[in-house]
Amino acid sequence: MLAAILRDSDAAIFVCERDGVLLGFCTVRIDRAPSIQVEVQRAEITDLTVRARERRRGVGRALVERALVWVEERGVERCEVRVASRNAEGQRFWRSIGFDDLMDVLQRRL
Repeated sequence: MLAAILRDSDAAIFVCERDGVLLGFCTVRIDRAPSIQVEVQRAEITDLTVRARERRRGVGRALVERALVWVEERGVERCEVRVASRNAEGQRFWRSIGFDDLMDVLQRRL
């Protein structure tokens, strides 16, 4: 999976490390739609992981900010992230950096 992301010009991985220790990483990708769509491209942050002891120290925020710069440099005007509705900590984090509701995703287990 990592090799595929690194080969894809529409995807990127950003890492934060200190003294050779990985503190967190963020994966982002650009999705493109046919030109008949109103919105022909959007970005999605697919992963954001920060070591538990490093949370609330700016690591996640810095990773997301870097990913958003990368997205903007490519002319994409919107970025999504999926957060479980029951993940209150995750919801607070994403909202604190400007992400807001777009749609509800409903599911049915089979």
